Amino acid sequence: MSLTRRLVLGLTAVLGLIWIGSAMITRQVFVHEIDEIAADNLTSSARHLMPLVLRLAAAPGVAGVAPSDDETAERLPGFDDLPGRMAEDAGFMAYEVRDAAGRVILQSDDADDLGLPSAPKEGFVQVGRVLALTIADRATGVSLTIFEPTTHRSEAISEATRALFWPLFVMLPLMAVSIWALARFSLSPILGLSRQIAERGGNDLSPLDGRGQPAELGPIAMAVDRLMDRLRTALDAERVFAGNAAHELRTPIAGALAQAQRLRADLNGANGTDRAVQ
Repeated sequence: MSLTRRLVLGLTAVLGLIWIGSAMITRQVFVHEIDEIAADNLTSSARHLMPLVLRLAAAPGVAGVAPSDDETAERLPGFDDLPGRMAEDAGFMAYEVRDAAGRVILQSDDADDLGLPSAPKEGFVQVGRVLALTIADRATGVSLTIFEPTTHRSEAISEATRALFWPLFVMLPLMAVSIWALARFSLSPILGLSRQIAERGGNDLSPLDGRGQPAELGPIAMAVDRLMDRLRTALDAERVFAGNAAHELRTPIAGALAQAQRLRADLNGANGTDRAVQ
C-alpha cells in the first residue's frame, strides 16, 4: 500500500471518528440543556399558575368540596384552547389540581390523554413519556401538577442528532479527496528523489540534486551522495590497482618470454624443442 493511500485512509478514519465523538458529546450536552430548560419551564409555569389555582380552588362550589361518586372534577379549558400565540407556546402542557385529600378538583381537557398517575408525588417525576411537576400549598393542601409530554423533546433531539451526523456523509468524501491532494503534493519530493536514483546508470556516480528537498529528505539525499562517493573511491582504487598490477607483471613476463624464445633457438630441433615452443 502506498504512503498516499495510507494517509488518505488513516486520516479520513481518524477525522471521521473525531467527528462522531464530537457529535455524540454535543448531543449529550444538548440533551442535558434541553432537559434543564424543560424543568425550568415547568417550574416557572407552576409558580405562575399556583396563585390562580388557589383562587379558583377557593371559588364557591370548588374549595373544600370533594366531588361525590356521581360528580366529576370541574373541567377547565386546555392549553390548546388558548388563542393565537399562547396556544402555540403552551400547547405541550396539561395540568390538574387536587385537594388535600388527593382528589381532582380542576383539570385541563387534555390531561386525560397523558396517562397521569393517580396521586403524583411532590416534585419532578417521569411517567412514561410524560414529565410531571407537582407543587403544593402548605396552608390549604391544594396541589398543582403540570404535565409535559417529552415527545416533542425527543423529536427535537432526533432532529438535532440528524443535523450533526448527516453532514458527515458529505464531508467524509470531501475530506478524503482533500487529504489525497495534499498527500500527493507533500509526497512529490519523495517521488522526484526516487526517480533520480532509479534513472542513474551504472557509471553515473555524480551527486544527487538535493535543492528544494524538504527537511526530512535532505539527510537521505546526503546519505546517498556519501554512499556514491565511497563507491566512486572504491572503483578508482580498483582501477589504479589493476593498472599497477599489469605494469608490474609486464616486465617479468617479457623476460620469461625472451628466455623461452632463446631456449627454443638454442635447442634448434633437438629434444625439448616442442616443450620450449609450448
